[in-house]
Amino acid sequence: MIPNDPLCLPEIQLLVARYLEDRDLTECIRVCKLWHIAFLPCLWEDLTLKYRFIDERPIGPLLNALQRNRQLVKVLRMQSAFSTNYAISYPRLHTLNLRMVDIHDRGPTPTIELEQEYDPTPLIRLNPSIVNLSLEFIKGPYSAPFWRAVADLTNLKNLEIRDSVIEISTASDFWGLFTLLNKLVVIRSSVVRSGTIPPMLTYPQLRTLELDQ
Repeated sequence: MIPNDPLCLPEIQLLVARYLEDRDLTECIRVCKLWHIAFLPCLWEDLTLKYRFIDERPIGPLLNALQRNRQLVKVLRMQSAFSTNYAISYPRLHTLNLRMVDIHDRGPTPTIELEQEYDPTPLIRLNPSIVNLSLEFIKGPYSAPFWRAVADLTNLKNLEIRDSVIEISTASDFWGLFTLLNKLVVIRSSVVRSGTIPPMLTYPQLRTLELDQ
């Protein structure tokens, strides 16, 4: 049965949603149950979290909403002081943009507990579905385990690294990752304790390479 109102057609609703801002989508999901079901995925599929410091974030309400709607998130942009509270499994996540802030810039030397709070490694480990990964300002005590987690992303095809310190204990852990990549961009970043590229490795799928120190 064809609905009398064209706005009830899923194809029309998706088309309309492409032209709406988040605040407009929020109003749409409040109209009725059918609109809530139709527009809610559009509100959550491309998500940006942006906070400068941990104590600026509404941890409780936001975490509850993330847990309820995590299966809808496909693109996640985190431009903030990361918290391990946000280390959630997003079953459909394919793109992650992670821009860290340096907790040492805020003032006194951070405690070990605070440094652990900022560790983004659990987020990477919980989301093996990531295909596109963009990283900025990745450095600190979590660096080595973080890059090992990145190396374990078997679905990863596009990797961009900016202003980061890549710390890996063996060369094969890091350079071996590139055999699966289609695109690699490394800007203003350094690789420590990785040695040289192992001579037996080849990169048959690499189509785009950009290196800039």
